[in-house]
Amino acid sequence: MVLFLLVVLDPLPQILISSIPEEARKNFFPDLPALSDAEVEIKNLGPDYCYRSGVHFLLGVLQKSEKVDAALRNRINLVKCESFQSMCMSSVKPDVGNDPVTDYGWSRETNKADLEKLQKQQRDVALGCYKLGYRRTVSAFQPFLANAKEWYGLLATHLTSDEVATSWKIESCYESGNAKFYSYQLKLTLLHDAAKGDVGDAPDVQTVMSKLQSASSVSLLEQVGWDDTTKEHLRKVSQPFLELSFLFFHADGCICQSILLRTFVIEVLCEPRSV
Repeated sequence: MVLFLLVVLDPLPQILISSIPEEARKNFFPDLPALSDAEVEIKNLGPDYCYRSGVHFLLGVLQKSEKVDAALRNRINLVKCESFQSMCMSSVKPDVGNDPVTDYGWSRETNKADLEKLQKQQRDVALGCYKLGYRRTVSAFQPFLANAKEWYGLLATHLTSDEVATSWKIESCYESGNAKFYSYQLKLTLLHDAAKGDVGDAPDVQTVMSKLQSASSVSLLEQVGWDDTTKEHLRKVSQPFLELSFLFFHADGCICQSILLRTFVIEVLCEPRSV
């Protein structure tokens, strides 16, 4: 039941854990359910990000576990493990404070190609999980998905009306305006996806949201998606799920003393080799 709730509320932890090397996954998480088709699609959006993120998380947990030999724990670079997610969410160098890219041991110039690939994959995976989580948990939205083309057309027509544009100029000034804007964008996207793009003569999602955006200062989800607020939210949401998943599968930690673990830690992430 615990695992079921974790997967329904946030599919990201299971996707990341399913992406670590097969032998380690079977030993650390022998009861991990298979990914659903929808989760596999999300995983395929960011195979490099999912693999590396899963490995960094697992080793970060092991480094903190007292059940692991101290000599082995000392070979794990905890700073690198903990800065990986921040690096993937940091598209520009922060004006103040540490640069997570530097903390990780990379350079924005030298590692530019790899960094941009990981950051794009992270955005795609995070947005995919967000949409999937919404479809699973917001039961009231399910009937609309069953007639997606019709409801997409009605919602798109409503949102592009002059009446909505006028009221939105005022409504978007309030803090709740951002949340409502992203809710509209998400619902349109889900309906568009459920209709497999067949929405007739209705305007596409970008056109609808651009009209609303022109009446306010709100940015599209893809444009802001991963600012400091979103980063912190994702950290707070994902970390407890990931840690609970790990403890749920292996509370006794007995596997931590195995030769498999030693090989995995030494060969995959430990210094001087980087992931």
